Amino acid sequence: MANQISTLGMEQKFKKTPAGSIPVDWDVSRISDVCEINPGKAEAAQLDREMAVSFIRMENLAANGGGITGSQTERLGDVITKGYTCFKNGDILFAKIT
Repeated sequence: MANQISTLGMEQKFKKTPAGSIPVDWDVSRISDVCEINPGKAEAAQLDREMAVSFIRMENLAANGGGITGSQTERLGDVITKGYTCFKNGDILFAKIT
């Protein structure tokens, strides 16, 4: 990111924060204040349980942020009643560290 800023020809000023140095016009926030974490299953519960949905196992999320290495299709009714986390297109996924 710093490389992108410097290539724009702008002189960027930084400030020190508990998260490290950031541009002066940025703020540090808790992630839970700027996004929804592990949204509930209420939206998915409204859908047809026979619908085919993408199912991504934890081991199919690349540890280095490299994306999804595999997925499969499951029936919504088979996965919604278990302890899996629901997601939809456009979501950002992180593997749980256990």
